Amino acid sequence: MTIYTPPGYDSARACDLLIVFDGEDHDGRSSSEVPTPTILDNLIAARKINPTVAVFVNNVGHRQQDLTGYLPFADFIGKELIPWVRKNYRITPGAHHVVVTGESLGGLAASHCAINHSDAIGNVLSQSGSYWVTKDWKTPSPWPLTEAGDLVVEFRKSKRLPIRFYLSVGRFESVGRMLGPNREFRDALLLKGYSVTYQEFGGGHDSVWWRGSLADGLISLIGRKAD
Repeated sequence: MTIYTPPGYDSARACDLLIVFDGEDHDGRSSSEVPTPTILDNLIAARKINPTVAVFVNNVGHRQQDLTGYLPFADFIGKELIPWVRKNYRITPGAHHVVVTGESLGGLAASHCAINHSDAIGNVLSQSGSYWVTKDWKTPSPWPLTEAGDLVVEFRKSKRLPIRFYLSVGRFESVGRMLGPNREFRDALLLKGYSVTYQEFGGGHDSVWWRGSLADGLISLIGRKAD
């Protein structure tokens, strides 16, 4: 993983915390598809969000396991990684100062981590989340899908938790795998009484618009109040 600290961190007050899945696509290297450190620098400089520490969690060869509802991974994030960051960095107390984000399977994983560890994670920023995934998702199935994704069903059955959501998806993504399931997940959350900001963009399953919606989501979830 890679750690980002905001400009002036040494003299800053306690910070918010952002956990980012598929970290190698975000950590600022030349191969990154989303320049998240630059986005954070700009949002902080514009006083759109408070100083924020970010942790970029890289894939280690098990993406299709870890990011598809794998409880040991969710436990690692909620029980090990976030407490470790709080111990070693100045993070404002309270789960509502923690955002977990990802795209595609990463968006699904962010919501899965939050439902299992709402005591540690208070905000989910999901971009093109794969909410169609079921326990047998690797087995070919007929189209259109005839059942909701496992996590959608889990949220329907569970009690409402103190989690806020920002969900975004492209209008030109697959209706069956992406657009429809994101709308279904949004509706399930709203029926439960969750705070949900939902946006559809004129794009596909790609990083071109994920760059902008990442900023929009951070402002929505942890944006600064007017001074």
